[in-house]
Amino acid sequence: MTLREMAANAARSKRLLFAVVLIAVTAALWYQAFNDEAVEVVRLADDAEPDAFIIQASYRTYNLAGMLESRLESVRAEQFADTDIGILSLPRLDIYEEAGERNFWHMSADRGTYDARYSVLTLDQNVEILGSTLENQPIRILTSGLVYTMGDEHVKTNNAVEVISGSDRIQGTGMELDMQKRAVELKQDVRAIYQARPAYE
Repeated sequence: MTLREMAANAARSKRLLFAVVLIAVTAALWYQAFNDEAVEVVRLADDAEPDAFIIQASYRTYNLAGMLESRLESVRAEQFADTDIGILSLPRLDIYEEAGERNFWHMSADRGTYDARYSVLTLDQNVEILGSTLENQPIRILTSGLVYTMGDEHVKTNNAVEVISGSDRIQGTGMELDMQKRAVELKQDVRAIYQARPAYE
């Protein structure tokens, strides 16, 4: 190989090395820009603030006679722009009898949402319902989530449910509760646990 050929090969090698380095730098810059954009999107999402919020929020409904029907309270209620859905922290709902003197159903949860368009309350996480049977026996219902339409007095859920009355327990999946009739219907996988009662002479 002559000196001229060696010089030509060296020049081609330098051009090839420069091209490889240029491609690598371009790829690195593109990757960095893509990652920065992704991080920025996440950061903006994390910084999202509600359009409005209320501390110790309270919402009440009344019947045509002016008697109190229900009272919904929340430690904090948030509403975001362009939506009629409120995010509730530690919501509590009391549903009153026709006389409006005392609540005969009480619902609570860790969090919930209220859709003002359809008057639908959704409760999530550690949901508890307190009420009584037609025989005026206390009843307690535990589940992980439910849907209640304000004024409809019907509760629905597809989640696992446990109904406790005295020392008796009934477990199942899916439930419909008619608050007016005080009737609970479990949909499937129903299992009853009865506590034996001592016999007295």
